[in-house]
Amino acid sequence: NFAWVYYIFGAFLVYTGWMMYKNIGQETSLEDNKTIRWLEKRLPITQDISSGKFAKRIDGKLFFTPLLITLLFIEVSDIVFAVDSVAASFAYSRDPFIIFYANIMAILGLRSLYFVLANLIDRFYYLKHGLSFMLVFIGAKMIFSDVYKMPIWMSLGTIVLVILISVFYSFYKTKPGK
Repeated sequence: NFAWVYYIFGAFLVYTGWMMYKNIGQETSLEDNKTIRWLEKRLPITQDISSGKFAKRIDGKLFFTPLLITLLFIEVSDIVFAVDSVAASFAYSRDPFIIFYANIMAILGLRSLYFVLANLIDRFYYLKHGLSFMLVFIGAKMIFSDVYKMPIWMSLGTIVLVILISVFYSFYKTKPGK
């Protein structure tokens, strides 16, 4: 009954990949962020983070700190990642058990992986190119799954190859001393 959702997930992946590719190399400014401006209009926010807490009382009035906004952004990005990865998982399996647990493990592993790779993030410049291609590729695979049934080995091989090329090319181009 819900087979049409598969095509929506595919379109979502294509859109996400295109937007990621379009925004490569653009500087992001928190002052121009619409969500932060929207929150600042609706919540009393102080710029003081010296307390290290999410909220702070100033003259008896409760103010929220930028730490709360940071936490909200992290959690929303987790939700977006979960929706995105669920959609991508449907390209490989329709078994809800496999999809659910694969995404739970991915979310748990990503936080740990982030801290491992945080110091290398500047060296992964071309990874965004590879990831955007991967999202468009998987989305297109989902959209056209009724027209062409791509073998899993070919699809996974393409993804692994794209990631390897983008990581190695990033390391080659950003080699210290170059």
